[in-house]
Amino acid sequence: MTAQERSSPSPRQPEAPEGGLRVPAAQRLLDDPYFLLLIGIAVPTAIYLVWHVA
Repeated sequence: MTAQERSSPSPRQPEAPEGGLRVPAAQRLLDDPYFLLLIGIAVPTAIYLVWHVA
């Protein structure tokens, strides 16, 4: 095994962000497409229900 093979990250392990800092929780949440889909359906539904109940 060469030095380059040992130092390169494996395909299964994502490379650490610059500086080794953790990604903030809000950014991880907003990068999730399923969360955005849920919010895109839930918020208009809630507004619709509140509007027609009031």
